[in-house]
Amino acid sequence: MFFIANREHKIGFKKLSAADLGLGSSHQTHIGLYEGVLDFLPSKAAFKQAMLIADDYCDIVDCYFDRIENPDGSFRSPKIRIGSGTSSPSVVSQIRRFAHERPNLDWFLVWFGLESEELVFILFNSASKDYASLMQLFPKGSGIIDDSHPSFSTILQFVENKVNDTSFNIQQDLEIVAQLGDNPRNYKPFDIHKAEAAMKAAGQKGEQLIAEYLDRLKSEGTVDDYKWMNQSRESALPFDFVVKQNGTETHVDVKSTNYTFDQKMVFSSQEMNFISENSNYSVFRVYDLAKEAKKLKVCKDCLEFAKGIVEVQRKFSVYTMAYEAEVSSVKYAVRPTSTQFKVGPEILLTNA
Repeated sequence: MFFIANREHKIGFKKLSAADLGLGSSHQTHIGLYEGVLDFLPSKAAFKQAMLIADDYCDIVDCYFDRIENPDGSFRSPKIRIGSGTSSPSVVSQIRRFAHERPNLDWFLVWFGLESEELVFILFNSASKDYASLMQLFPKGSGIIDDSHPSFSTILQFVENKVNDTSFNIQQDLEIVAQLGDNPRNYKPFDIHKAEAAMKAAGQKGEQLIAEYLDRLKSEGTVDDYKWMNQSRESALPFDFVVKQNGTETHVDVKSTNYTFDQKMVFSSQEMNFISENSNYSVFRVYDLAKEAKKLKVCKDCLEFAKGIVEVQRKFSVYTMAYEAEVSSVKYAVRPTSTQFKVGPEILLTNA
């Protein structure tokens, strides 16, 4: 499970009013929350980003959180506001957009924090597929549920599963961000580091599976022999295996992912340069590592694709030299479904 609730162990639950939803004649610009949840946030106004989930919708949007300051300097009445009116959606504006599409339904909001201190808001209505389950889990009415509640562990598991099941696109994106080092959506460093660790584990697992696969091919006589370059330690070479077959050596780079085959593969400039000079080169795309059945597809005919990329890279480097600037450590994210590759059939690696 990638996303886990934080140590606060408190979950807010509220039936939203017409004013919260921006329905009717009210000019209310916020949704009120309850004291005691999200206490890790600053007392004064805080601009954050939050994960908003509504049925199968999941995205990270702006969140404007604040509290009212009392005369004695204490704070009360936490709330989230609609925002500054910019084109970027906020939690409140998105909730109201959904509600305006179906104004005759009852709407409910669940909120809590993740271990990264990212905020999560789960919106559902009386027609949602999770409505019956949630109404059984949460006490009647609105309030705060903490770890003293007899059903807290069941409720926590439900909301964590909901977050992880619906945030698949975010988890996929984090895997790419962790490899590219570019963070256009301002993901939490905590989540990026977690994705880096998951990617490293996936890479090691993928190579191990390919070693076992090549062992089987060798025993069957399909390949003559192979060498695993990273078997004892990371070689830093632009390939992971050398496979010998019918007197020919093929360099193999294993690109592994916990997700689907279509997930982008990331190549370094060192790898791309090497591919552009070697016709006997294949990418072993290992995927679905988070599932029971791990799979492989072999991507061949990478030479012309790599030559084109390297030529563009060379021209760009020449252009930047005019500004006394140097380009290095370029990375490329490429979908394996690109027409540049010849993709082989799906191979089942293991059922375990």
